[in-house]
Amino acid sequence: MGLGTVGARSRFRHRAKRQESAGAFLATAATGLENRDMYDRRWRVSLLVVAACALLSGWAAAEDESTGRPFTMTLLHTNDTHSRLEPFPRDRELSASDPGPQQGGIARRKSLIEQIRAHAPNVVLLDAGDFFQGTIFYNAWKGSAEVMGLNALGYDAVTLGNHEFDLGPAELGRALRGEPVAIAGVPHDAEKLRPPVVATNIDASQEPALNGLLRSSVVLERGGERLGILGVITPDVPTISSPGPRLRFLDYVGSVQAEADRLQAQGIDKIILLSHTGYPIDVAHARQLRGVDVIVSGHDHALLGDPATVDAVAPGQGARVKGPYPTVVTAADGQPVLVVSAYEWGRWLGQLQVAFDQHGVIERWQAQPIFVRGCTFVQGTVDCSQQVGPEDPTVKAEVARYREPVDRFASAHIGQAGIAFDAGNGVASVRRQEMPLGNLIADVMLAAAAASDRAVAAIANGGGIRAGIAPGEVRFEQALAVLPFGNTLVTVDLSGEQLAAALDHGLTRGGGAFPQVAGLKLVYCAAEPCPQALRPQGRVTQLTVDGHPVELTASYRIAVNSFMARGGDAYPMFRDACASGRYCRDSGVLDLDLLVQEFKNHSPVVRQVEGRIVAQ
Repeated sequence: MGLGTVGARSRFRHRAKRQESAGAFLATAATGLENRDMYDRRWRVSLLVVAACALLSGWAAAEDESTGRPFTMTLLHTNDTHSRLEPFPRDRELSASDPGPQQGGIARRKSLIEQIRAHAPNVVLLDAGDFFQGTIFYNAWKGSAEVMGLNALGYDAVTLGNHEFDLGPAELGRALRGEPVAIAGVPHDAEKLRPPVVATNIDASQEPALNGLLRSSVVLERGGERLGILGVITPDVPTISSPGPRLRFLDYVGSVQAEADRLQAQGIDKIILLSHTGYPIDVAHARQLRGVDVIVSGHDHALLGDPATVDAVAPGQGARVKGPYPTVVTAADGQPVLVVSAYEWGRWLGQLQVAFDQHGVIERWQAQPIFVRGCTFVQGTVDCSQQVGPEDPTVKAEVARYREPVDRFASAHIGQAGIAFDAGNGVASVRRQEMPLGNLIADVMLAAAAASDRAVAAIANGGGIRAGIAPGEVRFEQALAVLPFGNTLVTVDLSGEQLAAALDHGLTRGGGAFPQVAGLKLVYCAAEPCPQALRPQGRVTQLTVDGHPVELTASYRIAVNSFMARGGDAYPMFRDACASGRYCRDSGVLDLDLLVQEFKNHSPVVRQVEGRIVAQ
């Protein structure tokens, strides 16, 4: 998305950078090795002498003359791909009702990566976490399908996101080690993850399930130069995922700075941080760091770039842009730090070419993120003429092989329905009134969001509930038919006024927007006008939240699905609240997974109409 350069002022700060590196090396030698039993006293003294000599001679001479050389690297990066191995919509789903264009898919991403590797200098491919969770691939393979994808595309290093811990450290360790996984009771072989996992701020020394699987940093070599790769994960993992009690999450700035200092002491002056903490946090912390050159940001699914340029290639996505690509921040040492992110689900492949001068300082960059566009459905046929590139046939075949047991997994028994959960049609429908199925969906959303984010209520759009469930045995594919869209659970803070407005909207618009609720009870006018409404031109006349009358000026934390959070079914309240900077978090947990767990844990499942929504 354009070229960039740094001012001359920052180019001449290399002396301080070299001196800091030398000083850090000496400090590391003096203190770090003092605590390592593997070194005897005589070795420690020798190393300290070498460090002192280096400080007084070679590195000190760098004040006058650098021994380095200019270097250009091409950074390719992804984040928050969330188990999207296939393009979406899938090939067989392209139709007049869903014409596309397809987005993402690892087979098409593989082709793009190989094209770039063939022509660009010193390519590095990295991922900033949350490659697990989000599609039926994860439900079945529990991370092993995603490991296959990372291996097939040849990633050089990855960090973890919170969703890698969703099934606990034991299951994460199994997936990383490539141990077999049972799908619908049948064992399947799996691959060991080949790229190293960097987790600078995780102390896993007390967690045997992850023994030897996480590294504080990794050093890659390209074109005769060494690149240091660090990784940091949100400290919220213990409250939003399941890492267990034995992992310690260390301070972002402190842990990253200590490891960056250690690498710089070894003469490594080009450092990339993979961060799964969120774009605003990364921008803020970049100002506190020294020696970090690029941050690949993940966790909050930030789309960066020029909105008009993004919208030109990916219509509708320009409005989702959160900042420039790259976002340039001045670090604590006065050097530029480039912060990048590639949105979500493999829709984009981040591409940033960075030129360093002979002192290891960023001199200029070129930003060229790629929208991974696939085929469309045009005039009764699939049209691939506008795709950004073909799918790699080998990777596509491998994805299809991993898909086979996923399809069988769909027939797995998950529990019992104690009643007929009818989605309805005509008057009795989740699109027109309170229904037991709507209460069930809203209940599981609220239970999860209350535990993770202290939500007090949940709203589900009736149009997102696509099928009913007959009484008796329930299979996974039936749950998938109810909630087929891959929506995730989002929590957002709304004022009482905004909450009432959202309900007014859903009741007035009706159809797919009709709200199914949990934690709320409301009475509304069956017809307009409604002079006794809580809001002008509204429909809701009475509303309680968590058992208490609504206060229009109070703040309430509400759970919705990701479709509604994006403004789907013409609900601007949730989208605007997220855009305003108020609390808004996408858990990444599928609403489908929540429904499945309800059947697994509480069968036979029963709900009834409770007077949550009453028309007068």
